[in-house]
Amino acid sequence: MTSRKKTVPRPFDEARVFARNLGLNSRGEWEDFVSGRIPGLARPVDMPRKPNLSYRYEGWSGYADWLGIEIPGRSRFRHFQTARHFVRSLGITSIKAWNHYCWDGLPGKGPKPADIPSSPNHTYADKGWISWNDWFGCGVVEYQGRTYEPFTDARKFARALGLPDVRWWFDYCNGKLHGRPSLPDNIPVFPYEVYRGYGWAGWNDWLGRRLPPKHERRYRSFNEARDFVRALKLDKNTLWRKYCRGEIINREPVPDDIPASPEKVYAGEWISWGDWLGTGSVSNMRRSFRSFIDARDFVRKLGLRNEDEWRRCCREGIPGKGRLPSDIPTNPHRSYSSEWQGMGDWLGTGFISNQKKKFLPFGKARAFARKLRLKNAKEWCRRSKDFPVDIPRYPDSAYRLKGWISWGDWLGTGAVAATRRNFLPFKEARTFARALGLKNIFEWRSYARGEIPEIGRKPDNIPANADQSYKSRGDWKGWKDFLGNGDRK
Repeated sequence: MTSRKKTVPRPFDEARVFARNLGLNSRGEWEDFVSGRIPGLARPVDMPRKPNLSYRYEGWSGYADWLGIEIPGRSRFRHFQTARHFVRSLGITSIKAWNHYCWDGLPGKGPKPADIPSSPNHTYADKGWISWNDWFGCGVVEYQGRTYEPFTDARKFARALGLPDVRWWFDYCNGKLHGRPSLPDNIPVFPYEVYRGYGWAGWNDWLGRRLPPKHERRYRSFNEARDFVRALKLDKNTLWRKYCRGEIINREPVPDDIPASPEKVYAGEWISWGDWLGTGSVSNMRRSFRSFIDARDFVRKLGLRNEDEWRRCCREGIPGKGRLPSDIPTNPHRSYSSEWQGMGDWLGTGFISNQKKKFLPFGKARAFARKLRLKNAKEWCRRSKDFPVDIPRYPDSAYRLKGWISWGDWLGTGAVAATRRNFLPFKEARTFARALGLKNIFEWRSYARGEIPEIGRKPDNIPANADQSYKSRGDWKGWKDFLGNGDRK
């Protein structure tokens, strides 16, 4: 049986231009598009279904940027505390209910406002986000479909058991300790999984064990401690951290005289994590690599085409030859910082990133573009392979904050993006839409793309994405209301 050849996605900037030209307004509409649920729109084979994964190392910064619905110069969403106050008033208590609200709304609550993010854990990650239960304003903790007591109440229960260490906790959970109440269903067996981010601070805190301050503790000698750790046969310092937190089942708990941060306690004798764990591995900072020229010559012979293939080679090894040699760095831009000239030079592909290319000044480049008399960004991308090297293929990125206004300005067509147009008031637009006799949103999309010529072309002052244009003004009540087919069967 022949193996199916994997399709290589088109370059990120070219794919993003294609995605923006679709006129989609949300991640939900993108998923409808890639699933073939929007009539008249077919996904090319080199457009990935999940661009957040395919381009995560090549410029991905969210679906708003991908679809071109980001509003430059200001945040699209409310301040965190204002948004959280609104959400708490809805009475939602689970992520499932929240997702349902974001997609379809909830009875009596209406659709989600456009300035409330569907993924607040990402939008507000560094702006106040604590947890989903904090977002909803409910005290219980949900984890994998089950509901548990709030952290402080669960910890109070655990401390009342008077257990000396984590081994006793698991014996108790398995019913091996007689004379104590059985574990309630709303107290988790693995509290570090359920309460991470909700207050979890380690097994000693969970069980109420009082340890002396770190500066008063007495630890084993370095050699004795290292011998103990090597016997555990942990191959990564991440596993060591998990072991210290009691997150590796069926292991003895870490003794009180073995430090969780040995690199600090034994600073004068510390060598490396490879020495501490007994693996013999050496960190990149301590390795001796080949010279830049020799390493680059070796890598170029591998025939890799892009950074994704290089990363895969670093993780999984060279097909048929095993892992990369230890004297070839996996992060060459750091190891050879003074000689580094880009991934294209490293792999021998000749590709140069936009940041390193030298382009014409904006005014001269725009004059060149206007002479071509192209109609839109799609035609520009199709022709861009034949342009001089000092003309960027993606001018919206190359001249951002350097004069860029819009594709209409760049090509001289005068076309205005939907976000800059002046549309009719909602009621007038709705009256116009109802007169068309369209049945649903899919027919409306086809009409907006000019695929139903018998009823004419959509005027420029009627938005194709009416839900987005009128929702922020408080007029939007749904597509059935806009098209006037709420009573149709």
